[in-house]
Amino acid sequence: MDLGLKGKVAFVAAASKGMGKACALGLAAEGARVLMCARGEAGLKDAAAEVKGTASQAVSATQDEVREQAGHVTDQTRDSGRALADEARQRTGPS
Repeated sequence: MDLGLKGKVAFVAAASKGMGKACALGLAAEGARVLMCARGEAGLKDAAAEVKGTASQAVSATQDEVREQAGHVTDQTRDSGRALADEARQRTGPS
């Protein structure tokens, strides 16, 4: 199936296991560059390695790492996504 995601950037929260990980892998299989965020570092790093194994790019950060980048915020979802996207741009270049 071609969803037209090749080269697009997808943000997946709760990406270390379960449905979040499955979404990250599915998006990677469609050619998306995947930004992954979760609470736990160990599971997240393992999931990111699986995504990278699909020949897709993956950038991962725990919620604490995102919080450190974004500082104190009132809209955690928006700002953590923005901080993770900024980190991804630094690591992989613009989308």
